[in-house]
Amino acid sequence: MNLNRNNIKTKGFISLVYALVENQSLLSLSVSHIDLHGEGILVYIFNHEQLRLQYLDISNNPLRYDLVNGLLSMMKQCNLKTLILS
Repeated sequence: MNLNRNNIKTKGFISLVYALVENQSLLSLSVSHIDLHGEGILVYIFNHEQLRLQYLDISNNPLRYDLVNGLLSMMKQCNLKTLILS
């Protein structure tokens, strides 16, 4: 699903993550340029075991280094195989 450059922001991304816990068929999500901040990434990290996403593009969003590092560490334990950051 490509939601690049939509105005969903962090709040919309969080809603997507919770919806994806129930919808196990979506494997690819692209949300670059949506003004995604740390809270959305934390929600993703806390729910990653319940998600089937294999591809996540969160490029061109104002993300903190420590959260990106958390995402990279989490990739060893989940279905996510591709993470696009820039």
